[in-house]
Amino acid sequence: MSTTSEQKQDSRPTAQHNCVGIIVGGQLALMLGQAAQTMGLEIDIIDPDPQAPATGIARQHIVAPLDDAAALSQLAAQTDVLTIEIESVGIEQLQALAAEGHTIYPDPDELALLVNKLHQKRTLQQLGLPTSRFVELPRPSRKAVQAFGLPCVQKLQRGGYDGRGVQILRSASDLDQLLDGPSLLEAFVPCRAELAVVVARSIDGKVASYAPTELIFDSQLNVLDALVAPARLPDAICQAARALAEETISRVDAIGVHAVELFLSTDDTLLVNEISPRVHNSGHHSIEACTTSQFEQQLRIVTGRALGSTAQQHPAAMVNILGEPGSSGPTHVDGLDAVSHMPGVHVHLYGKQSSRPGRKMGHITALDPDPDQALARARQARGLIRVRGEH
Repeated sequence: MSTTSEQKQDSRPTAQHNCVGIIVGGQLALMLGQAAQTMGLEIDIIDPDPQAPATGIARQHIVAPLDDAAALSQLAAQTDVLTIEIESVGIEQLQALAAEGHTIYPDPDELALLVNKLHQKRTLQQLGLPTSRFVELPRPSRKAVQAFGLPCVQKLQRGGYDGRGVQILRSASDLDQLLDGPSLLEAFVPCRAELAVVVARSIDGKVASYAPTELIFDSQLNVLDALVAPARLPDAICQAARALAEETISRVDAIGVHAVELFLSTDDTLLVNEISPRVHNSGHHSIEACTTSQFEQQLRIVTGRALGSTAQQHPAAMVNILGEPGSSGPTHVDGLDAVSHMPGVHVHLYGKQSSRPGRKMGHITALDPDPDQALARARQARGLIRVRGEH
């Protein structure tokens, strides 16, 4: 298993590029843009929101829907290579651009495979990768869920993220509120831990993975609340998680930075939950904690540079900052001064102009030799910050 760029590339499969087009201009594009600045690169973005977070850091912002063929063609024409911030993009339009000879990572055909969670699960199964039992649920059906067995997880095939489009069905009373739309059912996995491994795979097939992160979810919002990196688990389990994640990305033949989410069951079996074909919330700590952040790594890959070292320099914890319950509207932030002198604490606000309950508005990373202390300090810092709307 390779984990760093200490294996140097002897040849470059493509010329290096200097301007990267990013489809969607949210917080991930913002952090990609910040990494680009340190690398002497430029970014252009396309996003329907004229105040998207990455607007201020982009060379040009094309304000248009994500499936606008003319706008995507313009973005492709004025940049050297295209990448994505989120997988829910105009895949057919990207396939057409790829057919015209434009360079796009991840490949649009890969996106078409992974963006549909049912197709993704079938691919994992066909490749012989360990994953939970599942069935297709074309339409909401109490009878079908009962036949599959409770407890289970219902996931929409398309469009779900950040806690939306996913729900745990524990009892018959939950069957009155099935998600409406084509979905799938997965067996509920009793977990010792939920993990993520961020994996980078270069154009010529070299692979580097980051240390596994331990994911802690908000049980109410079903969204990532916090992570600890490296995961607080035995080394043998962490190494097995990295190996499985690297094998998964290699067998899917994916290019770029991907997050492989894993279940560690109560009997210490590792199962692949989902693959996200992009930089990911589970890798945000890499900005401060690792030699090469996931954002620099993605830019290295798509611009034809060698992979960077994934070595983690410090144990870290990250917590998400969400919009406060009960308020929405123009964003107000309080409490930054209170955390400015906390040792090892790094606050990232995404510059979103409006806040609403549960919206990701930023994150905090804390570094400490003791991972438990890092998590405690990150949570303490978050408790001092309020991000709210004026209404």
